[in-house]
Amino acid sequence: MESNLFSRRLCVPSALLLLLAACQSAAQQGWKAWERGEYNAALQAWQPLAEEGDAQSQFLVGLIHDEGRGTAKDPATAREWYERAANQGHAAAQTNLGLLILAKSDDATARAEAECWFELGAAQGFAPAQCNLGVLRYGRAEAEAEREEALDLLRLAANAGDSKARTILTSLNGAPEADRNGDTSETARWNRIAAAQGDNEAQTALAVQHLTGDGAIQSDEAALRWVVPAAEAGLAKAQFVLGWMYRHGRGVERDDALAAQWLERACEQDNAGAQAELALMHFKGTGVARDDVRAGDLLGRAAAQGLAYAQKNLGQAYLRGQGVPQSDVDAARWLGLAARQGLAGAQVQLGAMHERGRGVERDLKQALLWYSLAAEGGSQDGAVRRDALAPQLSEAQRAAVADSVREWQARHEARTIAQGGVQPAR
Repeated sequence: MESNLFSRRLCVPSALLLLLAACQSAAQQGWKAWERGEYNAALQAWQPLAEEGDAQSQFLVGLIHDEGRGTAKDPATAREWYERAANQGHAAAQTNLGLLILAKSDDATARAEAECWFELGAAQGFAPAQCNLGVLRYGRAEAEAEREEALDLLRLAANAGDSKARTILTSLNGAPEADRNGDTSETARWNRIAAAQGDNEAQTALAVQHLTGDGAIQSDEAALRWVVPAAEAGLAKAQFVLGWMYRHGRGVERDDALAAQWLERACEQDNAGAQAELALMHFKGTGVARDDVRAGDLLGRAAAQGLAYAQKNLGQAYLRGQGVPQSDVDAARWLGLAARQGLAGAQVQLGAMHERGRGVERDLKQALLWYSLAAEGGSQDGAVRRDALAPQLSEAQRAAVADSVREWQARHEARTIAQGGVQPAR
């Protein structure tokens, strides 16, 4: 498991703040300064207490140096203060010390030292320590029993409210097993737990699962119930999903004007899905004024973020010269990017451009490759074009293309294309 799965957001635990509020006035003054963003004043209040041996203040002084609050980041000084607090049994300091060690080195010695600190924090029931210990152990697990022990630590942390643990468990996708909510994946169960506690990301993820029926009962009404609070809270992805639902009449009466409003709000936060969807509305003048130039600009922004169907639509816009200058070369470039992400429609169009020599050098082998990949992806058009073109190539050329198809599929299956949100076929 990659080291970037460890939580590096070093925040002050809420329980610690409650304890701090009950401490002497200097500590209270330090926290008030922290809340105002006056970190130097906070340091001045906590430093004397830390030097007197107060573990909480030692942790907070370490945190200031670790995060560079009001001062340059100083990992060495942060480690010194974390160690003082950790040696007094301070769970948050033990956890952050482990993270600091791993940030400096990820070799076996560093991992062993970090694990010791995580174990001490986890033994106190500190969820971030349980999460990080689970990550370490899952990463080195070889036997199924070892993996289950690591997963148990992650589940403990997730049940205690640790969002990183929930995210990791969601990504690992437990074995399907229906429950009383109709959830058929561990992903949906963890999303539901977090969503019920007001986690906007989880609410949106659960809404998408209900929309698609992927891991949860397909229910547009349930999707709407979960996505609305996240959208109203300002989460761009949720605003995109809600706009998409209004645009397509999913769970609500179709309302293009409301769809445009929600998509616009998501676009203001540079959400690629919303940009691509609103671009199509501007091309058609649906719910908004027709504006090809705005549509081209939105598609360009979405495509630049790697959204495959935006890249495909931008390539088509260049072919037509709609909203952007007509350019076969640019069309081939954007269609190529979408095709390499596995979008069958783009693969068919790129194949046609290679077959005709439009925007690219004429290359029948490349054309057959893209038609074949599209056909393997379920495109009937791709299959028809493949079968029509294949007789024009020699047996050796067809065999070479078949090998290339297998190699491409193997590479493609090895990576996960994460574009986020609802991505309707175009």
